[in-house]
Amino acid sequence: MKKIKQAEEKERSEERQIQKKLFQESDFVASAKIKFHTSLLQIIVTPYQSASPTPNPGAIFRPPQKG
Repeated sequence: MKKIKQAEEKERSEERQIQKKLFQESDFVASAKIKFHTSLLQIIVTPYQSASPTPNPGAIFRPPQKG
């Protein structure tokens, strides 16, 4: 009975050691609240353009040519 308890305790301690090795600490940074004023959003011009087809979509990604 005593050997069984020792074996169980050893197994638990090994599991704890494995968990400690796998544990990774990380830094936690509290998120900041950002407030956008609607008057500024109306003034700022965004460079977003609606999805329009390009005249030649294959011209950007051409394979290298020999010669």
